[in-house]
Amino acid sequence: RHPTSLQVTFDPAFASPDVSTIDEIACRETASLMRRALVPVSSEVSEDGQVGISYVHWPAEGRKKSSLPLVLIHGFDSSCLEYRRLGSKLASKGIDVYAVDLLGWGYTQLDNVASFSASAKVQALESWANQVLKGKPFAVAGASLGGASAIEVASANPETIQGLILIDAQGFVDGVGPMAMLPMP
Repeated sequence: RHPTSLQVTFDPAFASPDVSTIDEIACRETASLMRRALVPVSSEVSEDGQVGISYVHWPAEGRKKSSLPLVLIHGFDSSCLEYRRLGSKLASKGIDVYAVDLLGWGYTQLDNVASFSASAKVQALESWANQVLKGKPFAVAGASLGGASAIEVASANPETIQGLILIDAQGFVDGVGPMAMLPMP
């Protein structure tokens, strides 16, 4: 494991050149807020034991109404920019909001990553939360594929995750379900 000191940067070099061609104002504004935290992971996930996880933070505005930060996890083939409108709206209501990229999607580091499995995604999310949120309790919301990761990270960390919001979530199921018993055409 690497030291627990947090390394957070905004270096447009990690963002795709396509970001500069975005026309939507909310998306460009959100992209300008994007940061990357270098977090420790096992050598099974990354050859050098760390990975850069991209995220956006919208601090709670006005009188803070929620003591729990809310972490938003995007769906399949997306990024933290998926929450470009929701994040700022929730922050304006007094909620401290983070949108985080899943390992392998969005603007996360891809080089030297050895595994993009469901367990690798959960490990990276847990490490990100420990680094950025400093192990404090939080609520997590996940859409689609992000819902599956939210379920996994919440079930593995019931002492830290104080709320779970699922948005059209998919879940991982082990084994063969009843659909496998249907006759093939």
